Amino acid sequence: MTEGLVAATSYFADRMSAERAAVRSCMHRRVTDEVPGYFSRGWRDRLHGAAVTSTGHDALELIAQTVSDVIRTGQGASTPPARVFEEVPYAARAGIPWGLCEDAYRACMTGMWDWIILEVQQLPYPKSTQLAVVDKVTHIVFRWFDAAIRRAREEFLAERAKLGRSAARRRAELLRDLAAGRSVSEVELGYPLHRWHRMFILWRPGGALDGDRLRSRFGANTSLAAEADDGSLWIVIGTMDRSPAADIVALLDLEATVRVAASSVHHGVSGLVDAFHEASATYSLALRKLDGRPRQVTAFDEVDVETLLAWDMADAARTAGAELGVLADAGPKAERLRATLESYLSSGCNAAATAKALHMSERAVRHRLQAIEASRTVPIPSRIAQLSIALRVHRALEWREKRSAERTMPVPIPADVE
Repeated sequence: MTEGLVAATSYFADRMSAERAAVRSCMHRRVTDEVPGYFSRGWRDRLHGAAVTSTGHDALELIAQTVSDVIRTGQGASTPPARVFEEVPYAARAGIPWGLCEDAYRACMTGMWDWIILEVQQLPYPKSTQLAVVDKVTHIVFRWFDAAIRRAREEFLAERAKLGRSAARRRAELLRDLAAGRSVSEVELGYPLHRWHRMFILWRPGGALDGDRLRSRFGANTSLAAEADDGSLWIVIGTMDRSPAADIVALLDLEATVRVAASSVHHGVSGLVDAFHEASATYSLALRKLDGRPRQVTAFDEVDVETLLAWDMADAARTAGAELGVLADAGPKAERLRATLESYLSSGCNAAATAKALHMSERAVRHRLQAIEASRTVPIPSRIAQLSIALRVHRALEWREKRSAERTMPVPIPADVE
């Protein structure tokens, strides 16, 4: 770089610093023309009466001063001062779209460039030097604003994510209040209560969920997303008919490491309470490895009997053991008899259907049933319900032993620090 260009650039930077008010006017004019309404009373009201916005009023002079300092030092884009972004959290909280903020920043950049083109012609240097100054300063200004816009977008998205988590945790509190019998309105909850509801609890064993991404996949009028303190995400999907979101994995494009506890479908306010209790009970079973075989989605109607274990696992285990007798023993023989009895009960006590399901002869099935009857004092047909429950409880406990090393707890997301 020639000494003449260095001197001209430094002189120009001094002029920009001295003429900050004029630079601000050019930027303000561009924003007013290209982003109508940004400086209007209505927008300022939505910004909760903020006295200063980073792309308007006296903060624009700070932008001009900062850019002039960068031009003077020739060190490229510097980190923009925090003051430049002070309106970004207000905009995010007010629901103003990021696109409007970005347009305002770019309009500021264009306004500054307007001033540069007019001012560079007044430099007491040859035309060739003026053009070289324009080229150098333009690159610096564009790089600076690109960095500022990236930083502003990060601030905006971080604030929106923070607001989303805060609102989601508040909705979790409201759901608990509703389940406890307290009055909660649709307005408070932000979700229509007189629908068919199905609740899902999502979590990642040993890891954290990307709650922001998952929440963004739903519309406010059809779903409710809440975040629990333990790191799980609660989602309620409501529809006018009785078949909401059967395939939650496909709907949310869930990774295989994410697990889901799902309620049945219920209607109205009381139905939402029922859905909450069912999903919570299913989730509790899964955390304690009492939901049987490991699977990604566990529905309440698959483990409604196993929820007995959540109330008193020791008592449920004793009751199941007493009902099954020697069938509860360890070993392959007892295991074969339990499998035969379970299939027999689920087929409506039909030996032929049981044989077909187990891929064995009907004679072999009847032989096993005789062995089961011989071990009992009460005939099978008189204890169908009790035996079915006992078998499911025993199976859940067996699976729990096999899954002893499995991680099930989610990782809590730390609360935002104000």
